[in-house]
Amino acid sequence: MKLEVRELLSGEGAVYTIPFHEMVDSQVEDLPFPSPVDGEITLLHLGRTIHVAGKVSTLVTLTCSRCLESFPYTLEATLDEDFFASPQPPRSPVEEVRLSREDFIFPLPEGGILDVTELVRQNLIMAIPIKPVCKESCQGLCPQCGANRNVEPCDCTLTEVDPRLAVLEQLLRERA
Repeated sequence: MKLEVRELLSGEGAVYTIPFHEMVDSQVEDLPFPSPVDGEITLLHLGRTIHVAGKVSTLVTLTCSRCLESFPYTLEATLDEDFFASPQPPRSPVEEVRLSREDFIFPLPEGGILDVTELVRQNLIMAIPIKPVCKESCQGLCPQCGANRNVEPCDCTLTEVDPRLAVLEQLLRERA
């Protein structure tokens, strides 16, 4: 969804709220967004900047980092971005400056057209958990036999040895 921002926000203090419901291409090979992204986005004209805020969500299929089973996951993202409403004068690249809040505000794309879909896609990608877990009580896979401990118990005895002391354990076995 591309928005002509300058037409939508005619004057300072103008607010525009839009419902968001569309298919978004995640552009991530292993993680498509198979269902539409839903939410609401608000644009607020603050004079020099335009603030974009909102919440969006979609249903994705993730792989559990413990048991390697696929599971449905509601992916939610909060939008909170600022864009300069007018072009900013460029700074000299050689002068040393103190960074301020304004240095982290994006310039509005040329023509005043803001691609809200791209903003939504980027925020959803950043909201993907690093280590997704199907449920907190997931027991994962047995490191010896590979059995899924959530489905079937295994009789493996796990004696965890600190790898730094594994050489000492081997020496004790040789002496015995």
